[in-house]
Amino acid sequence: MQENCLSEKDNRRHEIETKQKGQTELMMSLLLLGVLLLWTVPASSQLQSGRIPSEAELGSSNVSPRVDAAPRLPKLEDALAMKRIDAISIIPNGKLLAIETEGGILILSTGNPVTRIRTLKGNQPRWSPDGRTLGFYAEVNGLRQIEAWYPQSDAIEQITEFPDGISSGLIPGGLGQSDLFAWSPDSLRIAFCSREMVGYKSLGKADSSKARVFRAVDAPSLGELDGVFRVNYLDYIGDAERTRAIERHPELGLNKLFVVDIETKRLHQITKNNRHWSPAWSPDGLTLAAVVELDNVETADVPTNTNLVLIDINTGEERRVPAAFPIIGALQWSKDGTKIAAFCKERYFSFNHIQLYSARNSQWSEVSAPKGTSVNGFRWASDNRSLMVRTSDRFVDTLWLIDSVDGSAHQVDTNDLNLSYRDDGIDQDANGDIYFVAGAATFAGRVFQLSAGTGQSLRQLYDVNPQLSELRFAQQKRLTWTNKAGDQVDGVLIFPANYRPNQRYPVIVDVYPRQVRDELYLAYGGMGQLEAAAGYLVFLPQLRAPNVIRAYKGDENYNERARGAKGIPLLVDDFSSGVEYLVRQGWADPDRIGIFGHSNGGYVANYLITETKIPKCAVVGSGRSNLIFDWYFYPDVRWWVDQIRASTGDIYDKDAFEEFVQMSPVLRMNKVQIPVLMFVGDEDLSWLPEMLMEFNALRQLGKDVTMVRYANEGHVFTAPEDIRDFRARVDAFFDQHLRPGQSTGR
Repeated sequence: MQENCLSEKDNRRHEIETKQKGQTELMMSLLLLGVLLLWTVPASSQLQSGRIPSEAELGSSNVSPRVDAAPRLPKLEDALAMKRIDAISIIPNGKLLAIETEGGILILSTGNPVTRIRTLKGNQPRWSPDGRTLGFYAEVNGLRQIEAWYPQSDAIEQITEFPDGISSGLIPGGLGQSDLFAWSPDSLRIAFCSREMVGYKSLGKADSSKARVFRAVDAPSLGELDGVFRVNYLDYIGDAERTRAIERHPELGLNKLFVVDIETKRLHQITKNNRHWSPAWSPDGLTLAAVVELDNVETADVPTNTNLVLIDINTGEERRVPAAFPIIGALQWSKDGTKIAAFCKERYFSFNHIQLYSARNSQWSEVSAPKGTSVNGFRWASDNRSLMVRTSDRFVDTLWLIDSVDGSAHQVDTNDLNLSYRDDGIDQDANGDIYFVAGAATFAGRVFQLSAGTGQSLRQLYDVNPQLSELRFAQQKRLTWTNKAGDQVDGVLIFPANYRPNQRYPVIVDVYPRQVRDELYLAYGGMGQLEAAAGYLVFLPQLRAPNVIRAYKGDENYNERARGAKGIPLLVDDFSSGVEYLVRQGWADPDRIGIFGHSNGGYVANYLITETKIPKCAVVGSGRSNLIFDWYFYPDVRWWVDQIRASTGDIYDKDAFEEFVQMSPVLRMNKVQIPVLMFVGDEDLSWLPEMLMEFNALRQLGKDVTMVRYANEGHVFTAPEDIRDFRARVDAFFDQHLRPGQSTGR
């Protein structure tokens, strides 16, 4: 096999050299500039450390700011118009940047001025090591395949013809990126993982029989919920036929490792058993590293028994290496081939860690993140010694270079911008220049280039939301206060747009247990600049909640203390001390405090309305309230129940049962003394039953409650007319209960 690979490599190089004969780098640039859809983007000036530049200093990336009208306050339509950037990938020489956005892949030339080259239909772009090819996923006749774009000829080729499409077994709960593919170091092959699901449509047809049998010996099945709701459960979560097929034939759920030759399109299967994710090539091209999951295949589980596996590309021989923590993906091999960096975490709701495997002595070590923070993403830096690590700092994600040998860390100056939450929202070229997606309090979705060297100038390359320059945003402030337990708690406060000192304002607290970020809060699904424009103080505290453990601050113990029922008093303390801090500062009116919570925030809101009397009204959207119901009814969330509880026994253990009860606020709705507005989508099947339970509990108790169900919506509303109706109801509810008789002008 090795001789064949070398022969194909030599043939391809000869062909490329023939095509490129007589061409110069200048001709390549001219060819790219001649492609359709040219788009000139002004370059920006160097950013001064410690402050956010103005729009005039940065320049707008694709649409010039309006100068014929004064900035106006944001409206709901502005939130609906917001766009985002997902993955980015820089060509090794730094001259072309691929940006996944607006449903496609935008190719930019990074020269001065920045130029739009073209748009590709696909996602997850990745440049080959030699920079001659951009690989990406694309839909071909309704099936997912790998395609390649060749900038020299502006040609697109389909690389795979995978039967029934590439279908990476998604890891429940969002652990890692299961569909990452990897280029070989010679740029001739691509390794990827997929399930083999030939015939899944017939194997996964809905069962039409009147009697369906579920046995105790069967694994938990999502199919148990088929037909329970008006909307089919498996159709709601997607890939219904694939899920049914796997439940009936578990071998179809094995995520297997494949290698495809991009010239011959020949496909080679590397593994046949177990489940594999996140392939990575050794620098010599002879070994593939991957994550292997050794447990049985189920559609409602989260992998916990993972190993590093090293596979000889020629013989197929596997060597499995247990890690200190479960590996959740993002394997990366150092350029010298001596180390493999792995993304690990002890369990789903816990801090992320970098484990370093030494290929020389077969030992693991940990790369300590600075200030004890949780790692959000990493990659090897261009110096071949350091890891470029993105960490969860207090108000923004920060970027560090950590030496893999001595562990020393140096922070990269990203101008206090908030880096993208995505692992692939940052990249580096061979020259050391860093490219990243970031936002701040007044903008979102910009791509920056940070030049290497001592000067390190920051340059804006692209802005996916240039229309935001027309808007005037309310002042936003970072806060830190001390709760009754003596812990420092962080949060962000958005002042009313026309704020006047020495005046107290009504407050809306968005209680989603987020990792608070000093970023632009302009979204229709949460509270932020829209409410500030209407005259409210908007408070976003960094709440620790028993139902989800986030990576707050720089202390893992600070977070773990909130796990399970013992975290309920911490949640109440963090919330109440934050509101009291606003009152002491003279900003908040203590008699006009409202809370808003959706999803995990809805669960938090249900705790707060039963545990504290501070809120005067509450909006609860798609919130859980009954852990006992979750345990017995939903096979796909039982893993989640296990993750959030502090106890180790099951529900039949006395102590564990008490924790189930404490974490079920629906059992304490008799304590609610305030008006409650509830909203949920009829297709939000994991949450709808619990919202109905809560509504009926409140109604039977004679409480002031209204529930609004949206017929064709899921967990996150998508239809503009439903979003407008939902927002109008929420706005009217808060106006009625927090400032009756006052006109908001909305």
